[in-house]
Amino acid sequence: MEAINVNSIKNLATTLNLLGDIVRLEIVIYLLTQESSVNQLADYLKISQPLASHHLRLLKDAKIVEANRYGKQIIYRLKNDKIKSFIEHTLNSEVIKWFKLRIINF
Repeated sequence: MEAINVNSIKNLATTLNLLGDIVRLEIVIYLLTQESSVNQLADYLKISQPLASHHLRLLKDAKIVEANRYGKQIIYRLKNDKIKSFIEHTLNSEVIKWFKLRIINF
């Protein structure tokens, strides 16, 4: 049996803790479907821009999302393919389709 890596367990616990927050989980699911600016996310989630920025910073620090600057605008996208795969496999395809339709109709 392989030795348990304590750092891996701590990283997993931190990631699951981050995704345990409904706003951060919604951000990750939104970013599954498309890249977004902080303002788009704030509008979609009906939260303030500073609160959206706070959640994005936590996700960025955990290397779940990344930010790319285009001129004055910063666009966020999922960085971690393992998280993307985990979310896609955890949610059934109908939930993901519903989310995509909700975003398109937003």
